[in-house]
Amino acid sequence: MLNLSLQDILFSAMLAMVITWIVKKAFLIIRAIFTRTTELGYKPKDLEEVLQRCYSMFPIESFRFNGLLFQRGMLVRVVNSRNVIIEGEFIGISEDNMICFLTPNSVVAQEIDNIEEIKSLG
Repeated sequence: MLNLSLQDILFSAMLAMVITWIVKKAFLIIRAIFTRTTELGYKPKDLEEVLQRCYSMFPIESFRFNGLLFQRGMLVRVVNSRNVIIEGEFIGISEDNMICFLTPNSVVAQEIDNIEEIKSLG
């Protein structure tokens, strides 16, 4: 039979909490690396500057997805692999397969490989 003291039980509980915290943080970091979604807010007065910066960072103006052609300026609805819906204007694509969208409140960059669906809104 095991003879455990209160100190052994408390130490085990604290160790389990630390291990759980480490595993959760590691999972968040890994998920952030592999899903590669970035969202940055902007102020309406800075819209022109934001657009010029996005055009230079995402210079490719069109792409095909599931046989459909999407071009800069189109309004689109995107569903990513985490089932997050992004609605906004397609800005462009970077050389490393990141797509940029402009929403009313933010600029969103999403890796193409993590996109499940794209639809034109008009």
